[in-house]
Amino acid sequence: MTVMEDRLEQELTPLIGPRAGGLVDDEDEVLADMARAIDTYHDTGWGARVTIALGPTTATYPRLDFMRRIAGLANEHGCGLHMHFHPRPDERAWCREQYGKRPIELLDEAGWLRPGTWFAHSTRVDADDMRQMAEAGVAVAHCPRMIVRLGARVTPVHEMLAAGVRVGFGVDGGASNDSSSMLGELRLALLLHRVAGGEGTVPWQQWLSPYRALTMATRDAAAVLGRSDIGRIELGCCADIAAFDMSPVAFAGARTDWLSGLLVAGDDSRASLTMIGGAIRVLHGRLVWDDEQQLRARVDAATQRLIERAQRLTGLDYLQMA
Repeated sequence: MTVMEDRLEQELTPLIGPRAGGLVDDEDEVLADMARAIDTYHDTGWGARVTIALGPTTATYPRLDFMRRIAGLANEHGCGLHMHFHPRPDERAWCREQYGKRPIELLDEAGWLRPGTWFAHSTRVDADDMRQMAEAGVAVAHCPRMIVRLGARVTPVHEMLAAGVRVGFGVDGGASNDSSSMLGELRLALLLHRVAGGEGTVPWQQWLSPYRALTMATRDAAAVLGRSDIGRIELGCCADIAAFDMSPVAFAGARTDWLSGLLVAGDDSRASLTMIGGAIRVLHGRLVWDDEQQLRARVDAATQRLIERAQRLTGLDYLQMA
């Protein structure tokens, strides 16, 4: 939090116009920081808790060489590549005017279309984009709550799956998801993709099922990350387990199919038990590795400091922007 607060003024300074292709920092400094992060934190072993993926927040089309250098660094160290990709109409028009190509083609030239790359959201991709992504092994992190939280268009998950694009689930950042609940994402996804284009636009045969959603959140998401040691409960994999209490009366009548009951009938996203690599981290719905009241107090205090400083620097009332 201290580092974040120290950089707040710099990060809140808007970058106006096309200068630097949307980058605030120097390219060489960014790449050097990436290399340091890899050397310090990137773990490629079995059961790794921290791995590094590289990338800007969004594609920097005016600086394709920078994108190539990022891809090269990722390939050199076995890192993933990740960024937001949902090209707007003006973005597509700019790429056509400047390069005579589509955004996805420019990313391919920069070395970004390959297994181990996954894009966040991809709400504006078209059929040609999805075809190229599927052929290259590029995946998508789908974050349903971001869509309804920010009023964004709905990610075309059914079309992606039909095209062969692998899709996993994410919770996005705190600015667009206030609960960061993976179970909450699955619950919302089941409902969202039944009305994505309005009433009657999604045939029931195309509805996302509870078991398809679970597969996307576990096996498929692990494959997106290139991990064979997670995403499944079986011999040779990490003992990563989440258990949920379905004894409350809210689940009465919904336990003939445990997974469907959990996702459709429940409204509590708290796990009763979680294990990470065989170590219990939550027991009876409570953290075992920290005092919850003290943790909450620390986070609340840090949040208040950030809000006050952001308001002081920008003059904006962030509490009215929720």
